[in-house]
Amino acid sequence: MVLQLRTRVPVARRRPGASAAAGLLAAGAAVAGLFFTPAFGAVSVASAASTAPPPSSTCSTTALTDAQNHALRALTRRITRLHALSAAVGVSTALTSSDRSTLNAELASAVAALTALQQKIPTDASCDEVATDAQAMVAARVFLFVSPQVHLTIAADTETQMAGALNGLEPKIAQRIAAAQQQGRTVNSAQATFSDFQNQVTTASQSSAGISSAALALTAASVPGSRTTLEHAQTSLASGRKALVKARADLRTLKADARQ
Repeated sequence: MVLQLRTRVPVARRRPGASAAAGLLAAGAAVAGLFFTPAFGAVSVASAASTAPPPSSTCSTTALTDAQNHALRALTRRITRLHALSAAVGVSTALTSSDRSTLNAELASAVAALTALQQKIPTDASCDEVATDAQAMVAARVFLFVSPQVHLTIAADTETQMAGALNGLEPKIAQRIAAAQQQGRTVNSAQATFSDFQNQVTTASQSSAGISSAALALTAASVPGSRTTLEHAQTSLASGRKALVKARADLRTLKADARQ
């Protein structure tokens, strides 16, 4: 899913005189381009927004208040997302203990940093200060990096767990096919299905291997360079999911054959 970028500039009622208009224009120049609201998705990877330093400016009291309020709304969205990600980590039964620990530490740090900004912005005395704080907020890459990193890690550990469980069934399946053959039953179809089952489980295992460690090795500062790694992980996990679906279908077929 592609992130939808929106920029918003503080707007005030028109007033007579050039000074008020100039103040608003300067405030707009200071904060324009620093805020964006991406569409929600389980995993989303896209190019980074520019965070070049804003020009020095002065602004009216109204423009400053508007900029502060807008920054606070943007911070609230990000902190809310971080709490949702923490909840997802908490309920996952597939995450390894080390991956869970790493994600919890990363999310707690991000929440603390953005909460500090949330407390600071109302005290900012200029639009330049708000713009600087907004840049720090965007640099956390909550939507662009942290969210896909968390979801990819959970997905990778989940696929690894499922592939491991299915792999553990292979000896029992092989024994039952062998027993059926010794009883004089035709097992050609079962053997072919079992062979495909094994191939699909192997594909799923390989697709998720190393994904979580690669994702957790990245940092928000690596954006946009990390985009390739995240996209590769997303593609690989998609292949793994397809393989798991096929493996479970093979398993159902084998169970049906055994009852005949």
